Amino acid sequence: MVHIDPPVEFHQCNPRQVCKYWAHNLRLNADREIPITCRDPRCSLGCYQKYRQKEASILQRFLTKQLPSECQSYRGNLTLRPHATVSDHKAVVSGFFERIRYRQRRDKVVVRAYLTAHVTEQGQHYDIIVYSDLSKAKLREVVRESWLNAGGLRYSIVGLTDEDDQIKAAKYNAKDTEAERRKYQYLPAKNGIHLTRNSHDFFGDTSKERLWKDCISTWFPQDESKDITSTSDDVEASNISKGFYRNNSPHFHPQNDLPNSLQTAAITDDITDLQTDDILELDKRFRRAKDVDNKVKDYALSLVRRHLPKTPESSMTIRDLSRRISIPVGWLTTLLEVTEGVVRDGNNRVFMPVLPGSVLTTGTPVVLSERSERYQSFP
Repeated sequence: MVHIDPPVEFHQCNPRQVCKYWAHNLRLNADREIPITCRDPRCSLGCYQKYRQKEASILQRFLTKQLPSECQSYRGNLTLRPHATVSDHKAVVSGFFERIRYRQRRDKVVVRAYLTAHVTEQGQHYDIIVYSDLSKAKLREVVRESWLNAGGLRYSIVGLTDEDDQIKAAKYNAKDTEAERRKYQYLPAKNGIHLTRNSHDFFGDTSKERLWKDCISTWFPQDESKDITSTSDDVEASNISKGFYRNNSPHFHPQNDLPNSLQTAAITDDITDLQTDDILELDKRFRRAKDVDNKVKDYALSLVRRHLPKTPESSMTIRDLSRRISIPVGWLTTLLEVTEGVVRDGNNRVFMPVLPGSVLTTGTPVVLSERSERYQSFP
């Protein structure tokens, strides 16, 4: 492995452990059989894993079902020189694809590549899947000249002989293998590097979105009409006010959750002009929203207990913990007050060295006044 310095340019040093949209998604999924899932690779470690699962499924679908019959598929690895920077990576990858396109136009051949960035503690390298109508020797020559002339250091190309090899290569390229999942995962930094790059015509007359929908229709044929392909992009594009997380109380919005005929009544608490069916509908919607709120609060408490540091040496500030588990500081402060066993040291750092209910031996307990009342009123 080529060592790349500094690795901090390529992965986040303090990654989120929990999706930043977990509360919003929990509410959206209350009435869905198949939940909306965030697959933003730079959101949290869990979201990154789901992103890789999606990438693997798309590549498997294409390689096994829609690869041109006259082409042979290959996998490989591409690395840069030691101490390559983010700018070097951008320039080398762009130059590689420019040379691939030039060889296709000049020689009237098919050479299409798909690169996936893999971030490790040493930095970043690329796993490649490529298919071509050239012989293996000629393809190796094209890849070698294109990568080395673009500024790369090393390359490797191995043929995929059957469908099993293609499936394994797709999963390895996306790092969706059991061996990779057991390793420590590095969350990619937001440094402007694309995690995947491919030839503009890699997928031929289809697209990644179409392939993903085909995968879903195969897995869930009875639910083809349901919108179950939503990702983090859908979440970010949804109509969420700027105070959604800051206010910590988005449990029941009549203007969003109710028909127009019931919005005014819900906002003003005036139900004198409503029919019996409307009153029952209003009550049902409100109760359902409160049930979801209780699930959100219970899950938030479980996140706090699960991710609180267990020793004074690993203690962290409330702000750092807030970012790691994606709970606003105000809400997190309240949750810490209702969690037995939380200790705050003299530097205002928190940890939970003992199980809830045990005798505290170090530090100063967080003040727990009005614990139950504050919990019931929050979020």
